[in-house]
Amino acid sequence: MPHDLKTYRACILDIHARVQKQKLELGELTPASVLVPLFEKNGEAHLLFVKRTLTVRHHKGQVSFPGGARDVSDRLPVDTALRETHEEIGVRPVDVDVLTELDDMITPTQFRVTPFVGIIPYPYDFFINPLETAELIEVPMRHLLNEAHHRLGYRRFQDRIYEVHYFDYDRHVIWGVTGNILVGLLNRIRSAASLVCNFSPGAP
Repeated sequence: MPHDLKTYRACILDIHARVQKQKLELGELTPASVLVPLFEKNGEAHLLFVKRTLTVRHHKGQVSFPGGARDVSDRLPVDTALRETHEEIGVRPVDVDVLTELDDMITPTQFRVTPFVGIIPYPYDFFINPLETAELIEVPMRHLLNEAHHRLGYRRFQDRIYEVHYFDYDRHVIWGVTGNILVGLLNRIRSAASLVCNFSPGAP
């Protein structure tokens, strides 16, 4: 079964062509964007995550996609995602092939997060900002699509109970808004895969 980058790129472009993204009103929320970096390693598609430091203002120590709040210099939400990715891990905006925009997400901390899926070169000369990024985590798409590594739970935040998606990889746990973004992307890939890419994602 193909798990190469070309196959996933075809699936994601099909998502972009067929599925209209869910846009959420900003209102009193803080606008933010993240990049969902896709790359190929050893012939297989992977996603790149960052582990946040304990010194950042929000979501300390969590595993997330590179990104952050909009700056006054950002013209579009995608500009935020690319600028923040460059600041956090050194990937230049010109090196990112942005494929699609996923559904907006709202965090319990009152951010409206707009995710963008983009292909990055690999290997790459990453430059990690030690104030924001503790380490980089490379996770194979094959692993993420395997439901054995996905579990559902609940967490309390400021007197509210939230449904939370958890993904386990090695010693890391991916959850929170990153888990929600991941679930949305994986479900769409599964849908596109059977129609366009002619494979069954998650199978061995």
